[in-house]
Amino acid sequence: MDHERPAFVEFETRAVEDRAATEDQGHVVYKDQYWVNITPMGNGNTVVERIAEEWLKDKERQNDKFLRHYQESFRAFKEGEESPVDGTRIRDWPSATPAQIKQLDRANVRTIEDLAAANETLLNAIGMGARALKQKAEAWLKSSEDVGKVAERNAKLEQTVEHQTDVIAKLEKDVAELRQMLDLKTTPKPAARKGKAA
Repeated sequence: MDHERPAFVEFETRAVEDRAATEDQGHVVYKDQYWVNITPMGNGNTVVERIAEEWLKDKERQNDKFLRHYQESFRAFKEGEESPVDGTRIRDWPSATPAQIKQLDRANVRTIEDLAAANETLLNAIGMGARALKQKAEAWLKSSEDVGKVAERNAKLEQTVEHQTDVIAKLEKDVAELRQMLDLKTTPKPAARKGKAA
């Protein structure tokens, strides 16, 4: 199981001074600029702030395996949508209580997969009961994986049964045709009547 998870990112729009426009106009001029707050996975206390477009370009140059996820999060932010998550949201997890959801949110744990992959630093940030929550998340993911495997196997079996049903129907048709042909060949022909001599 790959435990590497993307960093938690939050985008925001900040008003920053536009130096060129300020010099041109002789008074302070502001412009909107997109920023990203990055919380590395496993470290809920560290937040790195960067200009969003520059950070995404750096990730592209580094061929970051989570680049598409970050780009999609940025697109969603600009369109006013909720940022997508890579996994199952903690708030949608039926095994978590409202207090646990709040506790995990405070530690920047957004998905069950993030919790299952939590390192010691993140477990400490989560606090009391973190290990039990991690074990519960791992068990839930394994159970979900097993259900998925069973569903996939069931779908394959259904395809096999459907194929076999088609083959049986064709064979029954072929057998019926062969019987009909055999019946025609083996049916005795009526004997010719001999005429009476007069």
